[in-house]
Amino acid sequence: MFAISHLNRHPIQTELRADLVLDRSALFQRHDWVWLSPSRINLSKVDASQHEAVKSWLHAGAAVVTRRSSDDVANSILRLGVCLPNERAGKPSRIALSCNESDVISHRPALLLDEIQQTLQEHLTEPWVNVLRALSRLQARFGILIRIYGSLAWQTQHQGKSIFIRERSDLDLLVDFPLDASESTQRRMLQALQDLSDQSESLGGPHIDGELRHAQFGDVSWQEWLQVSQLSSTPKTNHIRILSKLPSSVKLVSLDIQDKNPSNKLFSFDPKQLDEWAISALTAEAMAWPKPGLVSPVDTGSHEDMDIQLLLAAISSLRLWFYEFARAAQAGAAFKDLAAIGRAAEAVMMRATDGVNVYRGAIFNLGLLVSSAAISSDASDVPCLVARRWGPSILQHRAPNSYHGEQLRARLGTGGALQEAASGFPTLTQYVLPAFLQAKARGYSEERALIAGLMLSIQNLEDTNLLWRGGPKGLAWAQQQAVAFHREGGVNREDWRQVLTQIHSRFIERRLSPGGSADIASCALFLSRLAEPKLSA
Repeated sequence: MFAISHLNRHPIQTELRADLVLDRSALFQRHDWVWLSPSRINLSKVDASQHEAVKSWLHAGAAVVTRRSSDDVANSILRLGVCLPNERAGKPSRIALSCNESDVISHRPALLLDEIQQTLQEHLTEPWVNVLRALSRLQARFGILIRIYGSLAWQTQHQGKSIFIRERSDLDLLVDFPLDASESTQRRMLQALQDLSDQSESLGGPHIDGELRHAQFGDVSWQEWLQVSQLSSTPKTNHIRILSKLPSSVKLVSLDIQDKNPSNKLFSFDPKQLDEWAISALTAEAMAWPKPGLVSPVDTGSHEDMDIQLLLAAISSLRLWFYEFARAAQAGAAFKDLAAIGRAAEAVMMRATDGVNVYRGAIFNLGLLVSSAAISSDASDVPCLVARRWGPSILQHRAPNSYHGEQLRARLGTGGALQEAASGFPTLTQYVLPAFLQAKARGYSEERALIAGLMLSIQNLEDTNLLWRGGPKGLAWAQQQAVAFHREGGVNREDWRQVLTQIHSRFIERRLSPGGSADIASCALFLSRLAEPKLSA
């Protein structure tokens, strides 16, 4: 049995906007892949003859899928489904299951189109291969993200054996709705899907079915939405209803065609672009050198458990996670929902690094800033919007006791990352970002500007990484080193690299590493990306 890797991505957490049909925000979305312990599954409603087959499936490390979550917050039951081979019946058996949400070991969203192609391309007939390739071209053309569920997704569990794909099997797509696309672009995208489906069927391939995942309306049939887009151009049509499948319910949503203004963008920043900027900011910080006590391409700094390859592996594991933050925010997520996404991202990152905490702080800080940017119309307001939107909830948040920041808060009474974020990132906005922008204005490289910001962060941030390693004295010493560096010219000196290399050596001698400061420097680079389109407009 072949089980597709589930370590790279987890689901978007979505709820409808308050001014539309409001549904419980859920960490688990329809079509998510879920991994369970065989001992934790509820088989009370499953035919006894199928118990062993289900347990064997789970023992083999295979996944089940989310059908729906409970609409009762106090009774967090996850309704699941599994599709098992049944040679006797000549077709797969579909079995309904359930479990408590807390019993889930791991989960992730439906498989990406690219993952399906990498896994099954050699095992599919030519018509199926051709339609998948055509979908890849369509995905690139319109800048959308296509996931696969249904029979083709189940086939990944049995690579090389045509157990689930039959002659009349549909190809089920889950397409993220392009929120910033014009109505005409949406219509062209959907019509292209319809044309491709018709062509595929005429050549002996699958009929293309599936849904759009819309941040406002939930999961809706893409064919129904195509009809909506066609009707919107008909003056006589003012009001229609469309079936919306939400994480915990199914509802009919009323659409007022006259209120749909394709020229008005709901949000200023596209989630995919925000994800790319966040990942590029982390990468730029990782590759910069020299950085006092921190890992770089040159050495491992004050760390014995990580190197640059580990950092890059951690960053790679976080790709598309900031997209999940952005989409959740655009759907009206509360802080607890963002925190749940953050925990899932941390779990993926920790697996990619064999348990080494590389970017837990960056996930928290960048996750909040990306979430804020996703719903902000003003790049300069993004840090303050974090405080206004989620500040009180952030201060009430309690991380697991295993987190260093939580232990330091209990022991020393430090505010740490929670206080910084809840206050609108004052260190970032008052010191680090201005230092970065001033260095860029002088014509310095992005690396040089980033390190200018890093040193201001070390000087002004209550860095819990430094507190953990060196206590209050270690933090004070590190801040003094940063003050002296700036007093002597900072990155404006021609020999700034040589000076910082000496400081770097002293940090290594004391085993100090300003990881929290590095996270804030990454945030400064991310925020600078938000302003670039505005400057060029």
